[in-house]
Amino acid sequence: MGGTGKTPMVEYLTELLLKNQISVAILSRGYKRKTSGYIMASASTTSKEIGDEPYQLKRKFEKALVAVCENRVTGIKKLIESGNKPDVIILDDAFQHRSVSAGLNILLTDYHKPYFKDWILPSGNLRESASNMKRADIFVVTKSPVDISEYSKKEFQEKINPAKSQTLYFAHIEYEKLKPFLTSIGIDFNDSNSPEYSVLLFTGISNPDPLINYLKPKFKELFSIKFADHYNYALKDFDKINQQFRDISNSKKILITTEKDIARIEKTETAEHFKKIPLYCVPIKISFNKQEDIFTFDNKILNYVGEDSRNL
Repeated sequence: MGGTGKTPMVEYLTELLLKNQISVAILSRGYKRKTSGYIMASASTTSKEIGDEPYQLKRKFEKALVAVCENRVTGIKKLIESGNKPDVIILDDAFQHRSVSAGLNILLTDYHKPYFKDWILPSGNLRESASNMKRADIFVVTKSPVDISEYSKKEFQEKINPAKSQTLYFAHIEYEKLKPFLTSIGIDFNDSNSPEYSVLLFTGISNPDPLINYLKPKFKELFSIKFADHYNYALKDFDKINQQFRDISNSKKILITTEKDIARIEKTETAEHFKKIPLYCVPIKISFNKQEDIFTFDNKILNYVGEDSRNL
């Protein structure tokens, strides 16, 4: 039901394919958007029209087609019939959509809550039985420790028990350098003086705890406001955030949020208010734990695209 790192994986795949001159379309449901039907994203499209994750992807990858449609079959047909037919269509969050027979299925599972320890809704967060893992071509255990022990790797290997045709990888989330929402705000913040600063972190994601744990040791103090996943910010929310920020006594202070939250703030009536405060976001990316895994994973994707005529 969310939180396994699908968006960073879509970004990884998109960057890999574009770098190898393979045209890409990303098709999403567009969760919590204010529209319906098929929409192709453009430079002027807002997150309210297509959803925060597709909007974030379009901002990062101008050369990729990004479309949303509740009906994946309809969306795929429209992308194929468009005047700019892509070589590859990446579907995010679509493993359970049996109406689409994907050529390559990548199953992500959170290291801290793997699917084999979870339950089908409403008891747990699975949308279908764990036995359907047999349809996966690739397993990626996301959010795993960088220095994961051999014991833990062996446990996952035994529990997942991939078939000979299936491959298992371990990956972690890598946090990148803080990026200012508005570069013209004149404050003296940088990585070297971060221990002098206090931080107010606000998030509207499913599980902000890993981000909190990452940021906390880097700053003098950290305060956190948690909103619901995919939360759409209104002026009253800015007032709440700004008031709590002003209440921090330290004169050296900044606000931090996620890329997904920035996507929901941009091009809204609250954006101009957020531009008046020292707001930063934390870009993230997925990274494989072993260098050789990067090579084998990338080759597996590129070889599939080169060999599967359905995608060309």
